[in-house]
Amino acid sequence: MAWACARLELVDSPLMDSISAQAINLITEFGTQDLSNTVWAYAVLVLGDEPLLSAIAAEALARIREYIPQNLSNTVWAFAKLIIHDAPLLEAIASASIARLSALDSQNLSNTAWSCAALDFTDAPLLTAIAAESIRKLSAMYPQSLSNTAWAFATMPLRNEPLMQAIASETLRKLHEFDLMDCGNSAWSFARFSMRDDGLFSPLFERIFQDTAKVDSQAVHALCCTTWVLGRGDLTWELLEGRMRKG
Repeated sequence: MAWACARLELVDSPLMDSISAQAINLITEFGTQDLSNTVWAYAVLVLGDEPLLSAIAAEALARIREYIPQNLSNTVWAFAKLIIHDAPLLEAIASASIARLSALDSQNLSNTAWSCAALDFTDAPLLTAIAAESIRKLSAMYPQSLSNTAWAFATMPLRNEPLMQAIASETLRKLHEFDLMDCGNSAWSFARFSMRDDGLFSPLFERIFQDTAKVDSQAVHALCCTTWVLGRGDLTWELLEGRMRKG
């Protein structure tokens, strides 16, 4: 029921409260798929039901070895989306995930990396394994997954040059598919990682300025990211000035 509400984007507080109460009473009878789907649903609807989430975390921790890789990814994403840093659960998910990352598709790899960064959870063995697996699957990544992975590894203290260089190359190859949000996030991430290649940033800025005629939230975000990047001093303002001269 919770999963269906999330898919329909139906936020009915009395209904979700009732589902939560019933779920807590029956939590030990849930399968791992049920646990994963329920926490995913509450995260999608941005409902931080603390009693339910605590019950799910405890049950997941006790049965983590039964989880399939996608359910591990969905669970850590859900807790990250709700900004809940449950250290024992995160450590258990990391330990259970490392040997099974090859079973994840590119989006779930990206989601896992994003979740670790969002929760400031730096597990070096897990992140190193995610980076290696992501490089193998970059060609299958959509723009949002590329930009989210770049953001995650630019944000965390564990640097991975081969991954970021590979993401940069794939970004340029697929740049025509990127929307303004993806472009802005990518530019920010590459600059945050101290990449200084004009051959990377110039096409990104060109793409941003092609699409900012209509001012909306994505355009504002992309322009803010561009200003931040140039303000760091790692790149010259000539990149922006050249675009302005072109109109």
